[in-house]
Amino acid sequence: MVSFCYFCGQWSYVVLVIISGMTVSSAHYLAIGALSGIAAAVASPFTVRVVEGPSMSPALNPKIESAVPAPITNDVVLVRRKRSGLTPVEAASLVGNVVCLRDPRDPQWTLIKRLVAAEGQTVVPLCPRGAKFSRRPVVLPPGRCWVESDAGFGYKDSNLFGAVEVSAVTGVVVAVVWPLSRMGFNPNEAPRRRRSSSSSNSSNSSNSSSEGL
Repeated sequence: MVSFCYFCGQWSYVVLVIISGMTVSSAHYLAIGALSGIAAAVASPFTVRVVEGPSMSPALNPKIESAVPAPITNDVVLVRRKRSGLTPVEAASLVGNVVCLRDPRDPQWTLIKRLVAAEGQTVVPLCPRGAKFSRRPVVLPPGRCWVESDAGFGYKDSNLFGAVEVSAVTGVVVAVVWPLSRMGFNPNEAPRRRRSSSSSNSSNSSNSSSEGL
């Protein structure tokens, strides 16, 4: 079913460009919308999201250096839905994985981050590079998890808004499905080192696209 949905979405993209004369970027977003709609219509446990911005680089959007959307080069990821959020046990088992979650400060937006710690675990929040101070370790309370951007400090993640409820996690990223050159890449298997700083800030996202981070 997932393969069928992806096939339909990609062909809708091609048809929109060739037949309607629509711009490539508009056709790309409509194709993603069509793919999401098909998945929802068949009650699929999967959906797709467009990753916006460089905050999850290099695992996602490795060639994106700006938060300005670039719909043809942005990664599109297949996401396994968690409609009721995660349980604490699930969160603990998914440490190290890339997840989708509701922005705790504005739930209408979806973020894509890496889950780096779960309840009972200790994490030291990141500081800006060159900072003359350090932050105290945080022991995560029950029902909470810690999410971060792969690109380091300076984006929307737990270093900014703190630990989040595990119920806010709405899905787990399975693989990249666009662009073709990266199709099948699993960001959960990408090596990741916590980095202290980043030069860019995050951008907003929509229901079918997610700030990457």
